[in-house]
Amino acid sequence: MSATPDAAMRARREATIQEHIAAENRRDSAATLATMHEAHYDVVPWGLVVDGRENVREFLEGYFTMMPAIHTEATRFYHADDAVIVETRTVGTHEGEIEGIPANGRPFEVNGIGIFTFDGDNLLGEKVVSDMLSLLRQISEPSTEGVSI
Repeated sequence: MSATPDAAMRARREATIQEHIAAENRRDSAATLATMHEAHYDVVPWGLVVDGRENVREFLEGYFTMMPAIHTEATRFYHADDAVIVETRTVGTHEGEIEGIPANGRPFEVNGIGIFTFDGDNLLGEKVVSDMLSLLRQISEPSTEGVSI
């Protein structure tokens, strides 16, 4: 467990997270992995846990293919002894198959939470929690059930 982070450590952790998110936004799996001392992703909406550098690299490359036209930004940081909780906003267009829904170019905006675990300054992993219901509603065909024409 990490010591309680002082202001300097909090700033370094935030910088690491910003670098991590920027690498993801560039679709650069090598640069994303370079921000991590250990490689671990826990993607809660998909029930997916990925461990190890090679497995994480494969996951990232698949994710970048599935979601090629998105941009994530950190909107707020909350600090704990061994983690930084980050509110995120992701915007994009549906240009890859998601949850069985074929690409259709619809725009979307999704809020989420990233829990970045640390040992001191070393980023160990990321747990992703996002509003999948909102995403699916935005990219799905509009329902015409109960609509008269």
